[in-house]
Amino acid sequence: MVEWGSGGGTADIASEELLTDSELLKLMQDPLVTRIGIDAPFGWPDQFVNALVGWRDHGIWPVEPDAYETQRPLVLRETDRRVHASTGRWPLSVSTDRIAFAGMRCARLLAALAKAGTAIDRSGAGRVIEVYPEAALRQWNLSPAQSANDPGGYKGPAPQATDRRHRLLTQLRERTAGWLTLNDQLAKACLARDDPLDALLCALIARAADLELLEPVTEADRARTEGWIRLPRSESLELLGGARHARA
Repeated sequence: MVEWGSGGGTADIASEELLTDSELLKLMQDPLVTRIGIDAPFGWPDQFVNALVGWRDHGIWPVEPDAYETQRPLVLRETDRRVHASTGRWPLSVSTDRIAFAGMRCARLLAALAKAGTAIDRSGAGRVIEVYPEAALRQWNLSPAQSANDPGGYKGPAPQATDRRHRLLTQLRERTAGWLTLNDQLAKACLARDDPLDALLCALIARAADLELLEPVTEADRARTEGWIRLPRSESLELLGGARHARA
């Protein structure tokens, strides 16, 4: 969680433990929290959903035998294709990859928030937005994968990944010096594991949303059903310490 004031933002770790749905919802419903960034799909490809309904109700499938390439619209959302076009990074497929489990958890959290009175707009126009930390890092020119000296991922316990997290956090602190303060506990957690680092990035993207520093949604109707990954503008990182008090 990042609390923003006139002097910038102070980032702290909300919990050292994994949180249950109820514990997450309590944090998300805090009235002081103005934006919530979630690194999980907000929906499934429309054509995939239609295909499932057609199969269930009529025993038909929209893809002919040996026509695998025509199945691609069932595998990826429109926002996934747009993210790849912008950053060169393919998001995981919510219909064919294990991220579907995260998508289902996200759906039940968003449904619970909606039931409690929080307006949910899957395009990211409301209080909750879908984010993708690795794509945001590419927007901000911070991605370890693009490093000339040691390209690759920053996730996992391998020594190379730990080294990349260290460099990434160092660069992030240099780029946000003067307006972002990281609690020591959070900084240590970010170095030890990738999840706290991703959570910090989610909060920074949420701040970009609060300051209207996101790339526009180009397919509004699809975004409202499939969800839409909100990318920060490439020049936005240095602007996140600007005026407007909030929590993200």
